[in-house]
Amino acid sequence: MTEYPYGLSINPFSHVPTPSLTAAKVLGGRRWKEVRNGILACICELKETLRIEGQGFSIVSIVGPLGTGKTHLALHMETLKDDFECIYVDLTRIEPKDLQNIYLAIVKGLDDAFFQGLRSSLLLRLCERAEEGDRHAMKALKIGILDKILRRKPKDIAKDIIDKRRTANFSFLKGALPGLVDKAVLESALNVLSENLRWFLEVKDFNEALDKLKGLASISCIAGRVLLIEIDEISAAKPLMEGLKAIINEKPPGVILMTILRSEADREIGEIDPSLADRLRRAPFTYSLSQPDDPGEIWDIIKEYLKFYNATITEEDGEALKYLIKYTYSELGMSEIRDILALMRETLELAKGRGRLSEEHFVEAIIRIRPAAELRDSIMHIPIQDYLRILRTDMKTPEEVSANLTKAIRDLGYYLFMEDFIFYAHGASKRIDTPSGSRSYRLADIYLEEKDGKKIVVSVKLAKKEHLTRQEIEDMLEIVEHGKIDQAIILTNAAHSKDLEHSKLIFTTIGDRRNIADYLYFGEKFQAGKLTEEDKKNAIRLAKSLGIG
Repeated sequence: MTEYPYGLSINPFSHVPTPSLTAAKVLGGRRWKEVRNGILACICELKETLRIEGQGFSIVSIVGPLGTGKTHLALHMETLKDDFECIYVDLTRIEPKDLQNIYLAIVKGLDDAFFQGLRSSLLLRLCERAEEGDRHAMKALKIGILDKILRRKPKDIAKDIIDKRRTANFSFLKGALPGLVDKAVLESALNVLSENLRWFLEVKDFNEALDKLKGLASISCIAGRVLLIEIDEISAAKPLMEGLKAIINEKPPGVILMTILRSEADREIGEIDPSLADRLRRAPFTYSLSQPDDPGEIWDIIKEYLKFYNATITEEDGEALKYLIKYTYSELGMSEIRDILALMRETLELAKGRGRLSEEHFVEAIIRIRPAAELRDSIMHIPIQDYLRILRTDMKTPEEVSANLTKAIRDLGYYLFMEDFIFYAHGASKRIDTPSGSRSYRLADIYLEEKDGKKIVVSVKLAKKEHLTRQEIEDMLEIVEHGKIDQAIILTNAAHSKDLEHSKLIFTTIGDRRNIADYLYFGEKFQAGKLTEEDKKNAIRLAKSLGIG
């Protein structure tokens, strides 16, 4: 049964910012996919090093501001662990943040299947050694005379031990596996084989935690398994930094240490412990994440969620959704991943029972989730709700926008006059005498005089086409060439020919609807007598951005 648009039976977008493991299976966005592929390449590289050299260690460092998908990426890696083991450690849940507790979190992140896999790998390695004729391996597997008479293969004997149909003698383990020369590694192997997993959870101090981590990693290395240890929410806490340095210095074999920290934590560590910061920043695999820098990347993230949950999206639907994402990104300034995912969730909830999403659903969702939000880069700090209302009521056609913008700038000029910022503001179109021109006078949309006597005219020229013609700006050229005007400003959304430029004429681009809305919003509040003290300060900034005052 489909309840949501595009044939979806559930809402793919969570209402909580931290993803579940199910949600983390989804990964969209070019940069996030590149980082994932880079980490997978690092894993493959380390596996090859293990095959050739028997050991190896690497660091992956991921830095970025809050909400840039670092945790999502880390959890996504945990969903991919087929040829490697991934352990995610969230330091916000650990106290105190020291090596002992990090080690314990790593062990607790490994399930019984992992340890059973290590046990089986060690027994099979003993089997290989026994087949090569190693007497210590034969004694460890308890291969006796009867086994030889019955021609039982070491592989079958090892399988019986794995299945607990016979026992082994691990006192010969050290001689059977030359790689177990280190005490910590040998003890780890013995406890894995005897299935004494509690031993790994018993650590009394920093050094024992480090030894057991090295031992566990070494056994995993012998078994051919790479350990990807992800440590999230790293801070500049001294015990934590000491623990990280210890792990890096020890270089536990077969381990990729993935450090995940916010940008501010990276700076703090750089100030407190430059050597550690330098080692993390110079890691072989270093990535910096930030918010998406274009709506296309956001659309890719949304598309992956819809695809994962088997949404039925036609090409037409896809183009429409892509436009709506671009609209919210470019027009409304919603560029953070969390905001966009929350918006999509609310939009889908509003569109229950409908076949697809519409602009109305998006607008209503924005109002619901961000009732107090302001338009990005707005000088007048326009609330999103007011901006959306202005778009619907005052900005339908270029002609309507031109008329409303002209009126709003006249209101701005009159306000500057009332507050004694300028000497004079004309309340309507102003006749400018041009006795030496082709006609005796021209009309200017807005006329202002500053206190120093400077005379300014403004003309609003919003058009559907890309370029203004000479005829469209002829009035202003006549004014600056033959009228007693110090400066003329043309507000336009179109380009102009260089041949039409003049030393007293300024072309100001105002094609962005958000910029236009600032003037219209000011005009509304001014006419209603509702300008606050903050609005008045912003109005001065608005005038200065136009070149007045």
